Amino acid sequence: MKKILCLFDHLARTGYGIVSEQLIAHLLNHFGKDYAYHIVATNYFGEPVKTVIDGEVVVYVESGKLSQNLEKTPEHLEQDVFGRMVFLERLAAMDFDGIFIMQDLGIIQPMIEHLAVLKDAKRKANRKQFKSIFYFPVDGDIAQKYYENLEFFDKLITYTEYGKKQASAANPKVKGKISVIPHGTSKSDYQVLDAKEVLKFRKDYFNDENNELFIIGAINRNQPRKDIPATIFGFLEAKNNWQNQSKRPFLYLHMHPEDPNGWKLRDILDKLNLVEGYDYMFPKTDDANYQVDTKTMSLIYNTIDVYVSTSRGEGWGLSATEAMACGRLCILPNHTSYTEIGRNRALFIEYYFKTCTVDDNVIRDTCDYEDVGAKIIDAYELVESDKEGDLIFEALLFTFSLRWADVCKKWFLIVKETY
Repeated sequence: MKKILCLFDHLARTGYGIVSEQLIAHLLNHFGKDYAYHIVATNYFGEPVKTVIDGEVVVYVESGKLSQNLEKTPEHLEQDVFGRMVFLERLAAMDFDGIFIMQDLGIIQPMIEHLAVLKDAKRKANRKQFKSIFYFPVDGDIAQKYYENLEFFDKLITYTEYGKKQASAANPKVKGKISVIPHGTSKSDYQVLDAKEVLKFRKDYFNDENNELFIIGAINRNQPRKDIPATIFGFLEAKNNWQNQSKRPFLYLHMHPEDPNGWKLRDILDKLNLVEGYDYMFPKTDDANYQVDTKTMSLIYNTIDVYVSTSRGEGWGLSATEAMACGRLCILPNHTSYTEIGRNRALFIEYYFKTCTVDDNVIRDTCDYEDVGAKIIDAYELVESDKEGDLIFEALLFTFSLRWADVCKKWFLIVKETY
C-alpha cells in the first residue's frame, strides 16, 4: 500500500471540497487498497475521520486548523489558516510515497522552498522519497512570482487550457509539463428534473404559486472576486428596463449576506430600494451556514430561470457547469475559464472595465452593469420564446462529457504514473 499525503479542502461544501471528495471516492473505487490517503483538510474543524477497508485505514482526514508552534513556524506561514503547517509537520515526521496538493498558486507558493528542503533532508537521511502532484486553478493575470519554482512538482495539472497557457508563459521551465484536467459534474446529483417536482419546489421555496417570477440565480460565494454588487447593479438595470408585464424579475442570491471577506449585501440592496421577498431573496436562514444539501441544490438550479455570474475571474466555475447540467441558460463573463466552458453554450457579458481590489492586488475585468442588465433581458426573451434550446443543448452535451467517472480516468493514469 502506497501512502499519499494530501492537502485538500476536504469535507467542506466548497468547489475544492466537492472535487476532492469525488476524486478520492473514484480513486478508492479504482485502486482499492493500493493507495492510502492521509488528508489535511483546509476548512474542516472536526475530529479525525477514518475510512477502513478490510481492517486497513485507506483514508484518514484531519483538520488543518490545529494550533501551531509559532517558534517553529516560518515567518511567512505564521497564523496559517490553510493547513500548510500541519501538512509540512506530517510530511517531516512521517514517510510518504507521494504528496497531492489542490489549492491556489498564491497559497502554495510559500511552501515550495520548504518542500524542497524536506525532500533533500529525507534523501540525505536515506528516508523514503516522495513524488508530487499539484492541481491548481488560474483565475486571471496573476503575478509572475506565483509561478516561480513550480518545476519542483513532478506533475502539474490545471483546470483549463487558459490556465495552462498562463502558467507556461509565466514560467517557461514548466512548458510541456502541465496537463489539463477539468472539473467534473455529477450526473446523479445535477440533472434535469421532473417538471412537476420543480413547480412544487418553486411554489414552496420561492413562494411563486402563480409562476409570475423570472428568477435570476446568482450562486456564488459573497467574496471580492465574485463581485456580487455587479450582479445586483445589473439586476437593477434589467428591472428598470423591464417591458414585460406578465412576469417580473426576481434575484436569488445563493450566498451568505455578510461573508467575512465580502459585502453587507442587505445594506447595498436596501440603498438601491430593492425589497427583500419582493425583488430578491437569500437562502432560507434555517439552511446550515446558508448552504443546502445536494438534492435541494439540484432543485434550486432546476427552478431558476437563468444563472448569472459577474465574477472577475474563475479557475473553473463549478456552479456554472452544475447549472448547465440542470438545463439552465447561463450568463457568464467572456474571460478566464468562462470563455472555455461557456463558448457556444452561454450568453456572454462582453463589456468590462479594469479594477484592482486590495484583497489580492490583481488587475481584473469587472463586468459593466449595463451589459449585465441587457443580457438578463436577452435571456428572458430567449427563455420566454423558447429560443434558448441550442445553447442549453450544447451545454448539456458539454456537461455529459464532464461526468466524474470519465474525468477521473485521467486521474487514474496520473496517479499510477506518478506514484
